[in-house]
Amino acid sequence: QRQQDNLVADVMYDEDDTLTGVFVEMRGAYEVAKKYGMGNLVATIDATHETNAFGFKLVDVVVTDHNNIIRCMAVAVIKTENVEAFRFVLKNFSKCFGSPRVLMSDSDASIATAISLELPHTLHLLCVFHLLLNLRTNVRSLFKIDGGRSPYDPAWKKILHLFWKLVHMTDLHVLQDR
Repeated sequence: QRQQDNLVADVMYDEDDTLTGVFVEMRGAYEVAKKYGMGNLVATIDATHETNAFGFKLVDVVVTDHNNIIRCMAVAVIKTENVEAFRFVLKNFSKCFGSPRVLMSDSDASIATAISLELPHTLHLLCVFHLLLNLRTNVRSLFKIDGGRSPYDPAWKKILHLFWKLVHMTDLHVLQDR
């Protein structure tokens, strides 16, 4: 692990000494974490769908500050989306900023396993965007009228309404007026 200009960087190699990951703390991220509570952050981790020219995927870890500004805290490039690679990213994130209080992600099983191993006291939540995408992909087609030639059944709109109600729920009493 190297420190230069107060930024943390780390690299990961496989057993053949081939580069499989690079982690870099973003400039100013430590100050953001210090201001908003080291180990008290609510963060999101996500990997790109595609790879770069060298076959690596970009992983970013962001937080939203108290002014609702999204701050990129760290980035990494990883060769494969597996538990070992995500543990590498999370271990370095934790070294830089402490374990986040909450970490949101998509439903990738490797990320979930890495979170449970590296950040056992962090609450892992699924990202609203990915939950909605899953709902639309796997449930919406069940509510088409006439095989999809007509608009969606009103029940689909009710399901979406309930989904967003759950998303915005901050109190158990919110759902009682269904």
